[in-house]
Amino acid sequence: MGDISVLTVKEYEALSPWGKFRYRLYRSAPVMFLFGPMYYLLIPLRLPLVRLRGWERAHVSQLVNNILLVAIYVLLGALLGWKEFFVVQLTVIAIFAVIAIWFFYVQHQHEETYKAWKENWEYLLAAIKGSTYYKLPRVFQWLTGNIGFHHIHHLSSLIPNYNLEWCARENPILNRYVTVLTFRSSLKCIFNSLWDEENQQMISFREFNRRRRLVRRALLAERARRA
Repeated sequence: MGDISVLTVKEYEALSPWGKFRYRLYRSAPVMFLFGPMYYLLIPLRLPLVRLRGWERAHVSQLVNNILLVAIYVLLGALLGWKEFFVVQLTVIAIFAVIAIWFFYVQHQHEETYKAWKENWEYLLAAIKGSTYYKLPRVFQWLTGNIGFHHIHHLSSLIPNYNLEWCARENPILNRYVTVLTFRSSLKCIFNSLWDEENQQMISFREFNRRRRLVRRALLAERARRA
């Protein structure tokens, strides 16, 4: 779930040095939380790059929306001045993009998340364990439209955001197994970059390298013992 690509430890180990460099660059904080958000908001969400069955109407709506936005931007630029308009508009877009991607990230990249291959994937586990309850102060919960109740959202995207909190409150069992994150605790998710299938957890590149060193030392010790 979410729009952030993740490699397993085995997939990462199988990459070439160039492939590993590209993935590490992609998962780096500057790309993930600064450049990536702007690209995602201005390119994939503006162009019909997602090709899924049944999305034809969505692409038409996307095209109409783009035309209307261009018309509005031209009008505002002419009325307010192009420099003033773009300074304000790009600042607003940048702030929103960073916040949006941050929410996507922490709600699916936490350490005890759930990931499985298609043949073993389970809907309920993906919603409850694969998402977090991002517990924010009330004012920020309101400003973000209750999307912190992300596990409820993934159980049924038809539930309007203003009812997400009510659903969580009326069904406490749904909150018993979900990972609860505060803003402070969510910061440790920044470095989660690889999915460890064996231990069913997200790990950082630092943890990946630490484990490789331990394995290497164990192998060297075993060879020395046999020599």
